[in-house]
Amino acid sequence: MGANKKFFLFNPIWTEFLDRDDLPRQLRESDGVIIEEGYWINRRGMALMTSTMTPETNNDDDDDGVNDGSGIRAVVCLCHGYMDNVSFLKRIQFQRFFRRNIAVCIIEYEGHGRSDGINALAAHNYFRHVTREKFPNVKRVFLMGESMGEAVAYDIMSRHRDSYDGAIFAAPMVKILVTPPPFVVALFERIVGHSIPEPPSRGNMPRLSFKDKDKMRLALMVPTKYGRKPRFATARELLNATLEDMVTDPRMSEMLYNESCSSDKTIKLYRGMYHNLTTGETDENIDIVFNDAISWVTDRSKS
Repeated sequence: MGANKKFFLFNPIWTEFLDRDDLPRQLRESDGVIIEEGYWINRRGMALMTSTMTPETNNDDDDDGVNDGSGIRAVVCLCHGYMDNVSFLKRIQFQRFFRRNIAVCIIEYEGHGRSDGINALAAHNYFRHVTREKFPNVKRVFLMGESMGEAVAYDIMSRHRDSYDGAIFAAPMVKILVTPPPFVVALFERIVGHSIPEPPSRGNMPRLSFKDKDKMRLALMVPTKYGRKPRFATARELLNATLEDMVTDPRMSEMLYNESCSSDKTIKLYRGMYHNLTTGETDENIDIVFNDAISWVTDRSKS
């Protein structure tokens, strides 16, 4: 079992980044939200960066949801995508949840952001711990998976179905676009995979993921980003859907939706949007995506 250690792990690169005089306004700490960071020690003894975000006050004028007495009506446990991290962009865009009194819990995987591990290589124990300890009276807990995080969320959901009330998948990486036939990729990996761990991928990942280039510039400023090519042995196996998504295949989202046996399911296909729906789009498009997600969570938190 993991343990949530309440200690500070000094990261000189991150601290230096926070102290920069030219740090853009968008990357500075936000008002109206309580951000608590810590490290969760997994079974392999690795320290994984965690973050919980809650509103300072009850932001709703209406009381259309069941909450814990302090205004929190639901908790969303976010599984981030491949090469992503719990950066300021997540805090900025996910404030849309906080404003509707939905708390957010995030954990960075091994090798991502400020967590231990080889750069870009079981979240459930942490999610279970933090929802029970920090939000014991909140009755609704949802998973949210972005990109590769969908595969993580799907695996958690399948193993611990009774712990979660539903899941939101944003641009799920059910199947990554692979130009060569799979047998060619498998053969190439076997021959040169050990000597070339980071082969050229299809195009520039940030440019394919971010439609808003100003947001892409901000994302590339964060020192904990993964700025190299996807690792050979991992990227090929990665598991919303936007019709202009050049990273994942929207048809796979439709296939996942059609194969789901759930009687309560919804699919949204967003025209003109790129892969990074929650941080890489224009503010107007991000509002659309979050409003859909918030409405879905709120409707299922009323009883």
